[in-house]
Amino acid sequence: MNREQEMLLRKIEERRKEMVELGLSRSFVDERVVYLSDQLDQLLNKYHLFEQKQASSSS
Repeated sequence: MNREQEMLLRKIEERRKEMVELGLSRSFVDERVVYLSDQLDQLLNKYHLFEQKQASSSS
């Protein structure tokens, strides 16, 4: 795993924690929680692309 992937994993975990904490204190349908969820999805998609590239380059 390269440094960029490690940083991305940290961002994913930070965003996930932030989203859950806000969702528990407000509501999981609160617009801020939905916004964080969208950001988390984007980060996860980016990470998934890294994984796909690694898998295809090691084949």
